[in-house]
Amino acid sequence: MGDVEYWACWAAMAMGLALHGVVRWRSGEAWRRRLDAWLTWGAWVAVGAVSLALVARHEPWRDELHTWLVTRDLTLEQLWHEMRWEGHVMLWQLVLHPFARGGAPVWTLGAVSWAVNWAALAFFAKKAPFGAAEKAVAMAAVPFAYLNPVVSRCYVLVPPVLFGLAALWGERDERPVRFGVLVALLANTHSYMWGTAGLMALVFAWENVWRRKDGKGWKACGGQRAGLAVMAAGIAVALAQVVPTLWDPSRGWGWHCGWKADLLSFLGLAPTWGWKAAALAGVCWAGWAAWKRDRGACVVFAGSLAYMVGFSVFLYSAAVMNRAVLWYGVFLWALWAVGGKVDAKWRTAAMLAVGLALWRPDLMAADWRWEYDPLPGACRYVAERYGPDAEVWIHGDEMSLEVARAYLGNTWDWRTGEKAERMCMSLASWKGDRRFSEAVREVFAKHPEKESVLVMGYPGGGSGLEWSDTEADGGVVEYRGAASVFGTTGEVVVMRVHFPYRR
Repeated sequence: MGDVEYWACWAAMAMGLALHGVVRWRSGEAWRRRLDAWLTWGAWVAVGAVSLALVARHEPWRDELHTWLVTRDLTLEQLWHEMRWEGHVMLWQLVLHPFARGGAPVWTLGAVSWAVNWAALAFFAKKAPFGAAEKAVAMAAVPFAYLNPVVSRCYVLVPPVLFGLAALWGERDERPVRFGVLVALLANTHSYMWGTAGLMALVFAWENVWRRKDGKGWKACGGQRAGLAVMAAGIAVALAQVVPTLWDPSRGWGWHCGWKADLLSFLGLAPTWGWKAAALAGVCWAGWAAWKRDRGACVVFAGSLAYMVGFSVFLYSAAVMNRAVLWYGVFLWALWAVGGKVDAKWRTAAMLAVGLALWRPDLMAADWRWEYDPLPGACRYVAERYGPDAEVWIHGDEMSLEVARAYLGNTWDWRTGEKAERMCMSLASWKGDRRFSEAVREVFAKHPEKESVLVMGYPGGGSGLEWSDTEADGGVVEYRGAASVFGTTGEVVVMRVHFPYRR
């Protein structure tokens, strides 16, 4: 999708919102309610339908497949131990566990993330104290229309938990345990949300236990203390899974400093600098409005953004799209938490500026138009011609093996001459690179009973199959496929190599 198409889509949305506003302005109260309901639920249906179509078309990314495979292959106890190398918490794996362990096909991954996202948007459409235009633009933004439902990662769990916390924010003193459970869940969605969860626990402790306006002593606040205990336990569980990665020698030193790439990465998906500035202004207004109406919400909001920026700069990059928009859920939470206490016109302006900055039909069109990786196509060729359990040797890195293992059941590793094991962050990441001819001789030396083997890999480059090692040297290429990663093309071949290998 080029610039003309992108701005045409943007103009169509702007015209639709303007038409809704004009008709609403000229209508009576009853018709205004109907128009608002049509826009809100029409947007919900449209976003659900578009994202479902994208899920059906989407080629899972390697990170998506990796999560599915470790969930499929590991017990819960092993998953807990694995998280220290993953750098994630295992709540998403627990959601996927009954499906992956139960033998569901890999496309179930997209179905689960889509269902979680659509249910969260239904709750948002029904409960959020915003106008119809604000809700429609928020739901059409790239986190809810594309990234969360289509790119199936743990980030899809963040919005539903934040929405639940926003709905309970004004009642947290009356429902402390329920509020505590949601804070505990938030801490276990992703380490980027630890700042938000921790600040919510601190604000809750300060306002509802230690400095209560009704003068009630902390010893009499049994329910509130129980809620705090649940929050503390949930945060401790999350920390126990991930923090060991910072000093585990097999993982390497966990700190980094990425000022240039990550300082403003939380605004990185805005298409132009003008929209980045407008989105930043909307975020700043939300912080100011929260400060004027609810100091606790302001502390959580501002502290969360500061934590995310600091995390991405010093610990782990936010450049990946799913992480780069986690701040948007906190932005919606803050405005939801202060509810009707802010000026509706300014709130609408802020939400439209931020939401439209994150409206990216070009990313959605790119995923529809291009496959992400050529390996799945090659795997489908092998499965259709030789069966899903056909022996196939993979020449590539760990992630190549991981993608192939998601589609084929009998993959072997050229580098080791052995059956391919699961790729996980706890294993050595790279065993060295060799020319294809050297690997072939070693494989046949280890397996002299084989007359030929089926090989899959990337041609060209030091880590793939060299052209001189394929057709010219005895390998018979059966399949050659290509795919585009948002415009960057890649190619993979499937070839039959016979013994003895001829030079």
